[in-house]
Amino acid sequence: MEWIDVNKKQPKHSSMLVIVTDRKVMCLGSWIADPLDYYGKDYMDYDEDYNAWRPLDKKWHKPHWIFEKSIGIFISKDRVFGSIGDITHWMPFPNPPKE
Repeated sequence: MEWIDVNKKQPKHSSMLVIVTDRKVMCLGSWIADPLDYYGKDYMDYDEDYNAWRPLDKKWHKPHWIFEKSIGIFISKDRVFGSIGDITHWMPFPNPPKE
């Protein structure tokens, strides 16, 4: 598998998890091509810090990447707190073996 340039191709749908890394930190991400469909007509998302549903900023109303926080951020096999900047390339998980 090879890394795919985000300027050339995006994932087909938001349920497609991709590997995201800056060569130090690794996590999983999703491409949100249709934010209205993903978040709903009110553009609300659950904010874990406030333990409540909150309206999203206008910048989230356009197609964008999100990091899958519930799955975690990892360095090697250890879960860590980390931050990754803009996503420039992505890679889909390979299909599992049939047997």
